[in-house]
Amino acid sequence: MKFKLLWIFLTLFLSLLTANDTLTLSSGVPEKGYNNLAKSIQNILKNSNFNTTIITKNSSGSIENLKRIANGKADLAIVQSDTAFYAENGNYVFKENPIDNLTSIITFYQEPLFIITNQSGINNINQLANFRINIGLRNSGVESTSQVLFKSIGLWDKLSKYHYKPDKSIQALLKNRVQAILLNYIDAPLKQKIKEKKLFIVPISKKFVDKLKKTFSYFSLYKYNLNDESTSTIAVTSLLVANKDIDENTIYQLTKLIDSNYKDLRFPKGFKKNKEHFLQNPIENWHQGTLKYLNEKNIKHSEKRHFDLYILYLFLAIVILIVLTLLITMYILHHTDLFHRYRGSHTAIELLQKIYFKLSKYKYISLSIFIILLNIVSAVLIKYFEHNWALENGTFNSFDNLSLIKTLWWFFIFGSSGYDSNIFPSSNGGEFIASLAPMLEFSSILALLSLLTYDKILKHLTEANGMGVKRIKDHIILCGWNDNAHFIINNLLHKN
Repeated sequence: MKFKLLWIFLTLFLSLLTANDTLTLSSGVPEKGYNNLAKSIQNILKNSNFNTTIITKNSSGSIENLKRIANGKADLAIVQSDTAFYAENGNYVFKENPIDNLTSIITFYQEPLFIITNQSGINNINQLANFRINIGLRNSGVESTSQVLFKSIGLWDKLSKYHYKPDKSIQALLKNRVQAILLNYIDAPLKQKIKEKKLFIVPISKKFVDKLKKTFSYFSLYKYNLNDESTSTIAVTSLLVANKDIDENTIYQLTKLIDSNYKDLRFPKGFKKNKEHFLQNPIENWHQGTLKYLNEKNIKHSEKRHFDLYILYLFLAIVILIVLTLLITMYILHHTDLFHRYRGSHTAIELLQKIYFKLSKYKYISLSIFIILLNIVSAVLIKYFEHNWALENGTFNSFDNLSLIKTLWWFFIFGSSGYDSNIFPSSNGGEFIASLAPMLEFSSILALLSLLTYDKILKHLTEANGMGVKRIKDHIILCGWNDNAHFIINNLLHKN
């Protein structure tokens, strides 16, 4: 009994002692692409005397790998960039449980998606309307990507959709049970059918891919060469991700060793190694250890920042600050007793009064700036709501492809004339902000006209009474007159 207790104690002690010296790498199906790649990473690190043991673990693919990262059953994982993007943003199978502890380490190779059809003369994805099309297995990466592709051009609800397995889908295409299929590979028999002009690849243009990338950053353009002809299509990327809580120095060493031995990685046949494998990061952040290595080596890498969101916070803060400042100073000016009571002890009140007088002096400029700020905030809000709507619905939106200046111009034109140039928000928030545009533009013009009219009327009344307005600086004004006035003036002018 004592021997058993001692053995349990020693086992627990050794497991705790070595817990931090082991990292689990979740890969893929045994002897397939990701699994072989994981083993080559394991060998590189082992042969380079990496101070942490890498344990590879088989899986069914990217979705299982990411779920293991989320629940702590894996520290590292090889996944497709689109699936990692969905996991972080809570799309598709991750809608109920988005993963917030993901970081990138390095990318590997492009994984193209081909649209194959048995109809000749199809030169554009838009020509697939009303087709019978196989979109991949349910909850697969191919199905998710097909949703993004076809929803973005409004064809998703116009297709008759099928879910054959890849090998069965090719047979269904040849027998015309379906008219097009989506596949992430072209093997030798399929290549032969394409050479014989029995099947055809539907090209996807660079312009279309660039539009998608504005919302779905994981996409890239892929060139496929066959019969001395190049056809473009869309692709995702395989990449290594890590739990963000892994020690920075550990990931720094791991990144350094993989990058230094990149040529020794084992990729599937026909897939090319990325020459610049830090330029496309589909998820929010690189791991801190990876960033340390990239900055140390001055390696060019992608940086994903939500500029629009930061601008939104900035302008909202400015607008709120201006409004609060005006309200507080107006209150103080209408309660002079309160102002004089706290004047000596609260310099902030005096500062607010100075701000108010400055704004009053340049009231037309102040009002114009305030109106411009409101328009900018409205434009950024539309872009923000539309981007989130596009992510949730698996499609791109027009505002992701407009700069902030062009969105502001659209908001101004729409608010002033109602003309929308076939662009209008799709999200509830975007539609609400757009509905306020005419009111905002009308109110802005009315406010400027009202202020101008008020000044003109006031000037006319004062001139009619023989009075005028004179702006003076560094003067003391005595209101009223009596016999003591000379004495007061002499005292004020005295050198002491």
